[in-house]
Amino acid sequence: WEITQGIDTDDDDSADQAIETRAAVFERTRPVELTVAPRATTVFSFKLKTPGTPYWLRPDLGIDPQDVRVKGREVHVTVHSLGSVPSAPTEVVLRDRNGRVIATGKIPVLSAPIDLRPKIAEVILNLPREAAVAGGSVEIDPGHAQEEITRLNNGVKL
Repeated sequence: WEITQGIDTDDDDSADQAIETRAAVFERTRPVELTVAPRATTVFSFKLKTPGTPYWLRPDLGIDPQDVRVKGREVHVTVHSLGSVPSAPTEVVLRDRNGRVIATGKIPVLSAPIDLRPKIAEVILNLPREAAVAGGSVEIDPGHAQEEITRLNNGVKL
């Protein structure tokens, strides 16, 4: 989407000052920030530039706090396929409490659970020496390479 916003100073419902244009992706669970000027009429215009993929044609990978288990120097992550189409291969990352990536792993292609049976992959991340997971996080598809149904289930805080 293309968002154009500005201030309407002459009450014609058209922006004529402080006009800005930017691109944004609209999805059900992705916020879009809009700034409204105080004591002024802010006019927004939205123009679809490229249609997105319908939700029923998107993969959806997900993890839950119960899907992340620390066993000694290994972190086991169970990734679920929840969408209606297979996912592409991607990665899972483990970050420390400062947001620094300390381990990565590969998630293979996961089929869609269209037969109503779970489709999962277990990824084992090896912790480097001296690394601590407390306060860290695990995220799947951190580069947002896949257009998914939602990204709300792609991360877990430890």
